[in-house]
Amino acid sequence: MTEHTAESIKELLAKRHANDVWVPECNTGSAHAGCRRMDGWAMPKSWSPWGTVGYEIKVSRGDFLHDRKMTEYAPFCHELYLVTPWKMVDPIEVPEGMGLMYAQSTRLVTKIKAPRHDPDSEKMLKLMSYVLMSRARIFESDAWDKKAERAERWGEMMSTRKTSHEVGRLIRGSLGRRWRKLQAQNNELREKIISYESLKEMIREIASKGELA
Repeated sequence: MTEHTAESIKELLAKRHANDVWVPECNTGSAHAGCRRMDGWAMPKSWSPWGTVGYEIKVSRGDFLHDRKMTEYAPFCHELYLVTPWKMVDPIEVPEGMGLMYAQSTRLVTKIKAPRHDPDSEKMLKLMSYVLMSRARIFESDAWDKKAERAERWGEMMSTRKTSHEVGRLIRGSLGRRWRKLQAQNNELREKIISYESLKEMIREIASKGELA
């Protein structure tokens, strides 16, 4: 059995979240404000459901037994896990509201699935602000180029007055709903314009009759 350290467990967590947003040694806010630091924080790239995961690593029994503040990280994430070497902690010892993972050789084994909860919105905002300001690098990607290309194609389609059938075939989901909403607003506006024009014509007729009198 591999003898794991805090660093080796972080490496396993990094592999687990290789395709996600992964922040080891993640501050829960501004360091100048004396905030605490989570051993790891991750945001899986998924919307079903969207969520974040916090990790507290313990590699010695003494450290685990004397730490009574692990659950204080719960408001900063949707799920919170305790991660230890293989069977260092008995599942019945895990604080309520936390999950448990064991580091076994080259993989992590989930012993207790962390219950999902709603984090504190203000605390979550502070943590994510720290991640963006101190740990993130914003860069251009092919994904944005593809979105721009799709937008350009959409503009060309509209400018060339494609048939409504072709438009309906290409529109899906929320974009379709927005399109229908705009159509309804446009129809409503057109009706108002027609009513306004009718009213103007009526006023002209009344004015004309008044002048003749």
